Amino acid sequence: MKQYINLLEEDELHYHSAASNNPLLKIGAVLIVLVVVAGTGWSVNGMRSRIRYSKDLETSWSSIEDRVKRAETLADELKRVERGLETLHGWHHSRFEWPQLLGDIRDELPGDPGRFQFLRLHFDEIVRGLRNFRPGNDSISGPPVRTASIQLRGNIEGIRIEPVLASYEANLLRTGVAESNGFQRVVLENVNPSTQASPDDPRLNLFNFTLSPPDRKMITPKDDPEETP
Repeated sequence: MKQYINLLEEDELHYHSAASNNPLLKIGAVLIVLVVVAGTGWSVNGMRSRIRYSKDLETSWSSIEDRVKRAETLADELKRVERGLETLHGWHHSRFEWPQLLGDIRDELPGDPGRFQFLRLHFDEIVRGLRNFRPGNDSISGPPVRTASIQLRGNIEGIRIEPVLASYEANLLRTGVAESNGFQRVVLENVNPSTQASPDDPRLNLFNFTLSPPDRKMITPKDDPEETP
C-alpha cells in the first residue's frame, strides 16, 4: 500500500485551475480587456470631437446671429412690399376705361343725335371684398371686385320715341359684346314727358338709363384666367 506525504504548508498549496493550465483563455481575457479599453477611448474621443464641433457652431452662430435676424426682417419687409405692389397692379388692372365708356354713350346714339339732350351723368363705383382681402392669400370669397354704374338722364325730342330708345339700349349692350370694357347691363328706367316741354310743342320726353360695365377683379393679368392666352 502506497502512501503520499505532503510536505507543503497548507497556505502554500497551489491549486491548478483550467485557466492556469490553458494559455488561450488568458490571451482571450487580455484581448477582451483591450477591446473594451479601445472602445471606451474611441467613444470618449468621438464625444470630445462632437463637443468641439458644437462649440465651433455656437461661435459661428454668435457671429452671424444678428445678420440672420436682420435678413429675416428684410425678407418680411420684402413680402409686404410685394403684396402692396400686387395690390397696386390689381387696382390698375381693374380700372374702368371711363373715356371709352363715355365715348360709347355718345357714339351709340341712334338716328339723329340732335334729338337727344343729356342732362345728367352720375357715376357710382365701389370695391367689394377689399376689407377682408390679403394679397397672396387664397380665400373662398376670391379677390376684391370693382363694380360701377352710370345714371344717365336726358331729353329726347319727337314722337314714337320708344323704338329709338330701345335701339339706343341695344347699341349700348353691343359694346359689352364687342369690347371688354363695354356695357354689360343697360336698363331704361322710365320715360316721362319733360318738364321743359312747351305747351306748343310737347314732344320732349325725359328718359333715365342705368348703365353698368362688367365687374372687374382686382388681380394682376397673369393671375386672371380671362386674360391668359
